[in-house]
Formats: sequence, C-alpha cells, structure tokens
Amino acid sequence: MSMIGNFSLYAAFIASILSGISFLLASSKASQKYFQQAGVLGLLISFVALFAACALIVVGFFTYDISLQYVAQHYPKDAISLKWLYVISGLWGGREGSLLFWTFLISLFSLLCLRNFNKGADKLNLAALMIVQIVLALFIGTLIFSSSNNPFVPTPAHLIGPEGQLIGPARMWGMNRLLEHWAMVLHPPTLFIGYAGLTIPFAYAMAALIVKDVSKTWVFLSERLTVFSWALLTIGIALGAVWAYVVLGWGGFWGWDPVENASLLSWLSSTAMLHSFSTYRQRSSYKTWSFVLAAVSFIFVVMGTFITRSGIVQSVHAFAEDQVSTIIFLAIMLLAALLCAVLLVLRKDLVKEEDDIESLFSKNAAYYLTNVLLLASALLLAYLTLVPALPAPLPLAGSVVDVSTYEMAARPIGIILLAICAVCPLLAWSKTNPREFLADFKPALTVGLIIFVALIAHQYINLVPNYAHHIAAETNMLNPSDLEQIYHHVLASIALLVASLLITNSLYLILRDVRRRAQRRDESFARALVGHFKLSPARASGFLTHAAMGLLLIGLVGSSMYINHQIVNVAEVPGQAVEAGGYSLIYKNTNLHEESNGDQVLRAALAVSKDGKSYGEVVPSVVIPKGMMGAQQLLHADIISHPLEDIFVAVQGYSANQELVVSLNINPLINFVWAGSLLLIISGVLAVIPRRKKLG
Repeated sequence: MSMIGNFSLYAAFIASILSGISFLLASSKASQKYFQQAGVLGLLISFVALFAACALIVVGFFTYDISLQYVAQHYPKDAISLKWLYVISGLWGGREGSLLFWTFLISLFSLLCLRNFNKGADKLNLAALMIVQIVLALFIGTLIFSSSNNPFVPTPAHLIGPEGQLIGPARMWGMNRLLEHWAMVLHPPTLFIGYAGLTIPFAYAMAALIVKDVSKTWVFLSERLTVFSWALLTIGIALGAVWAYVVLGWGGFWGWDPVENASLLSWLSSTAMLHSFSTYRQRSSYKTWSFVLAAVSFIFVVMGTFITRSGIVQSVHAFAEDQVSTIIFLAIMLLAALLCAVLLVLRKDLVKEEDDIESLFSKNAAYYLTNVLLLASALLLAYLTLVPALPAPLPLAGSVVDVSTYEMAARPIGIILLAICAVCPLLAWSKTNPREFLADFKPALTVGLIIFVALIAHQYINLVPNYAHHIAAETNMLNPSDLEQIYHHVLASIALLVASLLITNSLYLILRDVRRRAQRRDESFARALVGHFKLSPARASGFLTHAAMGLLLIGLVGSSMYINHQIVNVAEVPGQAVEAGGYSLIYKNTNLHEESNGDQVLRAALAVSKDGKSYGEVVPSVVIPKGMMGAQQLLHADIISHPLEDIFVAVQGYSANQELVVSLNINPLINFVWAGSLLLIISGVLAVIPRRKKLG
C-alpha cells in the first residue's frame, strides 16, 4: 500500500505541473483548444490520483493496516459503538493525513471550476486554473519532499512483532484521545474545505489582473464558491468552539491559541472580501480592495498551515516542526503577496476606483470602515500570534501574549465594527439624508431599545453583582481597579446596545423586503419570504448574518466578560456541601470502573442547588486512558443549561488531602453564542443553496 500511495502522489504532482503549463500555453491563441484539453486532462489525473491516495488511507484505517506508520500512529482507541466515525476521521487526525486531505480538496475545487468554461471568459478561466494547479503542485510537494508530511511512510520493521502487532514504543501509538468526539470528526474537514476554497477567489483575482479583465466577471465566477468556503469556515470554527467547551473541561470555548487564531484570520479577511465583492458587483467599486483581500485571505490560509506545521509558535493544536513545510509555505505566502503587489502596480490604471467617499455618513464610508477594521483586526491578530517568533527590534518580540491582551484589543474593535453593521444598510450611497435615515431607523430603534432595557436590567441586577463577588474572591495582585471595572461594565453595556440594534434592524430590513415583495407580487408572506431568500440570497442572508452577529455579541458579553470560575475541594462524604459561584454543590457518590478498552473512568455525582431550589444533578468524569500517564487524563464535564446561563462542572482529580477537586464555571448568556453560531451557519447555507431563476 505504501508503494501505491507514493505512486499516486507522484502522479498527482507531475499531472498538476503539466496541467498548469498546459493552461498557461492555452492562454495564447495558437493551439488553444489542444492545450486546454491537455490542461483539463492533467487536472483530472491529479484529482483522481489524490482521491485514490485518500481512499488508500481510509482503507488502511478500516483494515487496521499497521504497515502504514500513519495508520498505526492515529488509529482510534475508543470503544464506543460509533468507532467507525473515528476510523474515517483518522484521515485528517494527524499532520500527514490532514495535509493530504487539504490538498485533495484544492484539486476538488479546481474540478468544480471547470464548469465556468460554459460561462465564457475562457482566457480568465485558463489563467485561474493555471494558478490553482501551481498551488496544488506546491501542496503536493510538501507531501512528497518531507517524510514528516508523507502519510505513506511504512512502519519500521522493528516496531512490528512476529504476529503482526505493534511492539516497543509503538504500543503507545493511537489517535489523540481528545479528538475522539463527534465535533472533532466534523471540525477539521469543514475548516479544510473552507481553507481550500479560498484558493479560488485568489486564483481568479490574480487571473483577472494577468489577462487585464477587471470587469465583474471574475467576481461572478468565484463568488459562489467563496461564499460556500466562508460558510464552511464558519461551521468549522463553531464546531471547534463546541468541542473546546464540552471536551477540554476548562469551561470556555475560545482561548486565543495560535491555531485557533489562524482560522479566525482567514474568516475575518474573507468576510471583508465578501463585502467588497458586493460593491464590486453593484457599483464596480472597491476593486483594489477586492484584489487585495482575495490575496490576503489566501495568504492567511497558508499562514494557518505555516503556524500549525512550522513549530515557530507553541500551540496545543500544532504539529512538530518540519523544515520543508516551513520553507514551502513561507515561499507560497511571499510569492502570493509579491504577485498581487506587482500586478496591482502594473494594472493601476485598470483598477482605478470609479467613485470616492463624499460623506462619512454614507454606505461608501461604512463599507470602507468595515474593510479597514476587519483587515486591521486580522493583521493585528496575526502579529500578536507570531510575536513569540519575531526578532527583538519589533514590539513585543519574543513575548507570549496573554488572553487579556487579545480581549483588550478585540472588544472595542468588535463593538465599533458591529455598530457600523447595524446602521450601514440604512445609509445611502455617496450621501445620506439624516431625516430619511431616522425615519427608516425608527421602527428598529424602538424595538431595539426595548430589548436593550431588558438586557441592561439583567446585566446590572444579575451579572454585575456576580462579577463583584468573583473579583472579591480573587487573591492575586492583578485585580482590576475601580476605574477599570467601570470601563468593563460600560463597555459591556455599549455592546448590549449595539447588539440589540443590530438584531432588530437586520430582522426589520428582512421583514420590510418580504412585505414589499408580497405586496408587489400579491403573494402570501410565507411565499414572499422563500422567494426573497431564493432570488436575493446575498441581501437576505447578509441581513441574517448581521442578526446572528448580534446574538453572538450578547453571548460574548456574558460568557467572556462575566464568567464566574471557581475551584473547590469536596470531601467524599455523602451530603457534604460546598459553596461555589452562588450555588451549592452537594456530594452524592463516586464511581471508579474500567471500560472495555482498558480506560479507567472516575465519575462523581453532585447535586446542584441555589437558595434551597434544586437545579438537578451533574455527573462529571475523569478518564485515564490505558497505558497513559495521569497528565494525559481527559476531563468530561457535565452541564446544567438554562436559557440565561450554564452551570459547568468538571472534576479535575484529587487534592493532596484526597478530596475531589471540582472546577465550576457559571457562564452567563452562553446559549446566545450557540444560537448566534447556528443562525450564522444557516445564513451561509441559504446564500449558497441551489436556486431557480424564477419561482413558478
């Protein structure tokens, strides 16, 4: 299998190079059809070869073929009935397989781009496919020229016993037990689909500059795949947050880890790119922005791979350092940046903007500020993520940036950005009439203020007192001053106001559009609603996305600014109670048993009550995988969820006094995070689902 797999990789590598050369030659008038057919043939061969390579790995996992070192190292050890899901996920469970899968997805997107030949602009399509095939060849090169990335390296003979079993250190191999969760089965592939798909707008953007066709054509040809990639990237980030919340046992869902940040970089830049695409289509403006953001989004995708695989930044998600990956991915980033810069300089007359910002109180200015803030946020995030590896003359170089620094920057920027989103749809192009704006904004403002009053009451009646108790319980010297606490609460209040207005105005605009459509076509409201999302997906889904961001903002205020975290020791005496986070945890019993796969599982049952009212029972557990040291234990938290808060309880083991160490988090408003994430995903899906040109 190792030989067949390597043959597939070399076949894909050679075919992608020849395909790229053929598409380049096809862009000339001489023998265009012949070279185009050769390019398509090479593209198909590389796709089939990479598909075969992925299939071989999957077959290897299902047959437990330990002759492949990758299979032996990442085979799942869990004993659950759905183990076959984890067996499939082994394809992307390690560095070698994940890179192979990612590379295959790039070839799949190039295959989808062949449909664009039916839409004209063949010269543009040929140049774009040439770029995609070059990128594909570089990715395949990282698989071939680095043994650390090659999933078809055979297992050393001395690690396989006479009966075909793993022996010696290899007995400790297996999938990282933290990955054995349904969310982690889906999280990596959805992210990789999003990453791979962002190659397409980059390719078409550069192709448009190469062939001197800066019309709207390249946007139309790439936009739908771009929205699809953005939607999958959103799903991947949301699934990663769910996994972090329910598996890692720390009570949070985002820790500003370098690899987490890597996914956010491309999401921020691609969000700005989609905004620019909108104005490009409508007004032939923001051309330079669109080209730059297409390149930046692709560079951030590669940077994510670079961070994950280079080893230059420490991360709990990163793989071991690999010099070949470092060199190739760094080269891809530099070449992409250089190509974009050179082409924009050469085509500066073609990309000249057709209109300028006449007033700051206009849709033009709002789009411009949105792009600036999103791109600035992404660049700042990238810098803070990479500072541990940067040379000394640069600010913060060599230091590790803590969570509070990220939050200090992210909170005000995010609030300003979403405030712009709340009012932007009501602004006019070029210049806005204040009276007309206020008349349009009045319905949403009225309802929004009602929601804001309810939220602000909850903040100051429930969240602020809990925050004060939490601060009082802290014993460190870094407690915020009174002025800092005031700033904290005021910032949270402003965020809740912005969220209220963003939600109400976004939903109001959807309802207004639907009502106007129903009146114009004499349709029922339900039919008009369906028709609106089918025939105006960008506008309708855009407003729905804004509403989702408003829900997310409410959730982030509660779950990140007013979280109450405490660790207490509980004696194993039935009826023993301890106070934590305003709740009483009452010990009931513990149970230690061995699973069928040899894991040791400790479960503790605790009753939860507050002011004499029972809130139910939690049964958190600690799993000690067979053959692993205690440091590798898995914390399975239990959660009592209410509409306005989660009671998150995890057992971390035993103290020196042989008491249970229990971690409790009160996470206010966290369900708004999940609701907002779900609505964000729905809006992305609605924007890309197949639709008819006319409704019957």
